[in-house]
Amino acid sequence: YVMGFSQESSINKLMEELQLSQSDTASALICLSLSKEYSLQNKYDSALIYIQRSLDLLSSSENKQLEITVLKQYGSLLKTTGNPSKALEQYYSVLKIMDNEKTGKKKGNSLYDRYSEIYVTIGLCYMDMEYYDKALLYYSKSLDVCIEAYKLNKEFPLQQRQLILYNN
Repeated sequence: YVMGFSQESSINKLMEELQLSQSDTASALICLSLSKEYSLQNKYDSALIYIQRSLDLLSSSENKQLEITVLKQYGSLLKTTGNPSKALEQYYSVLKIMDNEKTGKKKGNSLYDRYSEIYVTIGLCYMDMEYYDKALLYYSKSLDVCIEAYKLNKEFPLQQRQLILYNN
């Protein structure tokens, strides 16, 4: 996204890039950007089309971080458009990828951050659906992850995270 461009010209530029794109990963990134641009314009039908296209392009990819980013954006769009149960499916897919990715890796703050964030996001979906017990369960999971991170690294912003959770 280039500063100074209107959203329309930004979309046109991304469309041109998409036509010239040589790889699935590059195309998936462009589709993700298109989805975000359409979302900013409240054109959710177009945003959903491009996020789905991005996900399709990544189906055989080994780029799990990009897949996580796309799934989270897809979930966010679904939640925004009033479909929290479908959004949950995307967020659970993110959790599954994260669980598979963490085996064999040492737990760092960024991993705790990602788990904390996805648990809160799942909790928010359950809140939207008025499943308060499930929402509370996922908020608690997020808090547990934050406490674990703080035990390993006293620099972890535990109090800030607790405040965010209590505000939800």
